[in-house]
Amino acid sequence: MASVQMSGILKDEILANYEKQLRTAYEAKTGVAEIVDQIRLGMENTVPLLKDFRELKSSAEFLLDEFKKQTMELVGPDNISIKDFWRSSMFSDGYGSKPNLVGLTETRWLYCVINDKRPIEKNLSYIFDWHAMYEKADYYIGHNKIVTEPASENYVDGDLYFAYEFTTPLLLPLKLDARARYYQAKHDYAPYVDIGLVISDPEMYNVLKQVSETDIKVAEAVQTMKDCLEQFTTLKRFLDEFSGGMALVPEEYKQRLAKKTPPRKKSVKVKPEAIIPDDIKDQMAEVVFENSLLK
Repeated sequence: MASVQMSGILKDEILANYEKQLRTAYEAKTGVAEIVDQIRLGMENTVPLLKDFRELKSSAEFLLDEFKKQTMELVGPDNISIKDFWRSSMFSDGYGSKPNLVGLTETRWLYCVINDKRPIEKNLSYIFDWHAMYEKADYYIGHNKIVTEPASENYVDGDLYFAYEFTTPLLLPLKLDARARYYQAKHDYAPYVDIGLVISDPEMYNVLKQVSETDIKVAEAVQTMKDCLEQFTTLKRFLDEFSGGMALVPEEYKQRLAKKTPPRKKSVKVKPEAIIPDDIKDQMAEVVFENSLLK
């Protein structure tokens, strides 16, 4: 087994994979993953053409591949490069890259105003230019001495701002846009939703409001793992200490690790308890195991 150093890049990739595993596990436990599917299906039912456009994109990609295959057989692969092929093809793309016949932009971010007090028939409808009342920063107070900005007219008592990055992107008719802090606000938390979805279904609301708690748990676990990774100098040492750790390692580093190298002198083994707390080991093993069951 080759010796692979725990570089900063490798640590970052392991951390990113660990965070993804954590979020997947928490989503399954809290029911967020199920709600995401409900939102996706709900939007597809509200705008049925979403499904048609997705199928159209898949068909276009297949046709492009077949077009290249048939045309290259006609002109011969030695007479034209792939880059020159697309530049010379009947499709309008001046850069010589594979043309995008059906450009669809999926989003990883979902921005919502959630409130189970809103009418149920408004669930999954769009909301524009929404914000709660906020205190203005000193720079924007000016001579009129107005220190607070009243809530937007579409604000309803009990509204909560919801932002979440999903592991599986969503295809929505309109690109959602929002921020946790409006630029004129004095405090860091002053949400403003340019374009968002309304979630008024009580069951969806009760699940989505747990997301902030999940974010805290994930952030704490990732920070603990980050501190632990600083103690490892080689990938092998990390894998020796973490059961299931291989699931977090990028494929490129797995291949490096698999290469055979001449035997070296055995190094002094550090006691596990001096390297890594048992609780974080158990947590990671549990998360990896649970996610394997979800596949």
